[in-house]
Amino acid sequence: MEAEQAEFRCDAGFRVFESRELTVATDNFSPGRVLNEGKLGRVYKGILKDGQEVAVKRFAKQTDLWGEVRMLSCLDHPNLVKLIGYCDEGKDHMIVCEYMPLRSLNLHLHDIKPGKKPLDWKTRMKIAEGVARALEYLHHGMDPLIIYNCLEVSKILLNENYNPKLSDFGCAEIAIPVDHCRVRTKPAVGYVSREYTTTRNITSKSDVYCFGVVLLELISGQKAFDATRNGERDIVAWARPMLRDKQAEFRCDAGVRVFKLRELIVATDKFSPGRVLNEGKVGRVYKGILKDGQVRVVNYLPFASLEQPQSRPNLRTTPKFGHRVSRSGRD
Repeated sequence: MEAEQAEFRCDAGFRVFESRELTVATDNFSPGRVLNEGKLGRVYKGILKDGQEVAVKRFAKQTDLWGEVRMLSCLDHPNLVKLIGYCDEGKDHMIVCEYMPLRSLNLHLHDIKPGKKPLDWKTRMKIAEGVARALEYLHHGMDPLIIYNCLEVSKILLNENYNPKLSDFGCAEIAIPVDHCRVRTKPAVGYVSREYTTTRNITSKSDVYCFGVVLLELISGQKAFDATRNGERDIVAWARPMLRDKQAEFRCDAGVRVFKLRELIVATDKFSPGRVLNEGKVGRVYKGILKDGQVRVVNYLPFASLEQPQSRPNLRTTPKFGHRVSRSGRD
């Protein structure tokens, strides 16, 4: 396959571990060290001899690690997990990456422990910005480009400062010779784009669709797919009427005031360029003046989950396109 023969410039500065090293590091793969579990195996917290904390991904079945190891070793971005090494010895097949103490975004968004406050608005936007930067790097900073193909909140890990990093590149695809490929692994329920449904193929715009889904999850606190939700179970279908109706209220669990879109259009003078305070990968920030005269910062966010792939922006142009999903906040 052309993708398998693709050449990246990379530094193979990773360690090759012995099985016994990782057995000791994970306390004999103790259930108490489990960080996550998926179809392919479990991820454990490990502590190496020098005291370094790591995440050890142990595959349940015989697995060819080289594809994922090679890809991870070539990636260098602050919003992607760093490869430390691997073990491919006998029946043990493991990948060792940096440890992320706050674990997955899913635990802070959907599986919140009783008594714990939801993420504030500033943190949510910080996470969205980091994820956008990671995808931009994969799509525009790598040659050939990489389609992540498994973006979901459980794959977004957080460090102690809530900086996000994408993990698990087992489903990622190298797009050769063009931005288009047939995937080996189906995207998670709730993150399936139209092009995959109709053709079983994906492009980098499929990642943009998934980013839009994650953005909706961050804004609303709703799950990408929820069988218990009244009405539409898919978050894109659930949100669509509210995103299109200027009179509709968009509920958020971030502990901040909920505005109607028309209020923010007036407050920002129709999102006037003269009111722009800042602009990033995720959107623009405007100065807004409310009816009572209070001055507030208004985040302008795109709606990246557009139905047609050709209508979706890439992550370099996302701030300039899409539907307004506006919120306010002082933090």
